[in-house]
Amino acid sequence: IAGLLSGAATGGVAGGLIDWGVPEAQGQHYENEVKKGGILAAVRTQEQKVDNAAQIFRQNGAHDVNTHEKGSMR
Repeated sequence: IAGLLSGAATGGVAGGLIDWGVPEAQGQHYENEVKKGGILAAVRTQEQKVDNAAQIFRQNGAHDVNTHEKGSMR
């Protein structure tokens, strides 16, 4: 999380997300949503728990839920 926050401080939300493997265009989308008042939640977890974490977000009302790996988006 510290890397995400330090990137966000120097290059905006999109800059912090790039270090987490989020493609630049997708990071810019998230940054724009935050600027409009949206909330961004970022979770780093083990690969075998990614789908479960995403499902928990969806079951609790989150929308625009995506999962990312370094260099790709699932």
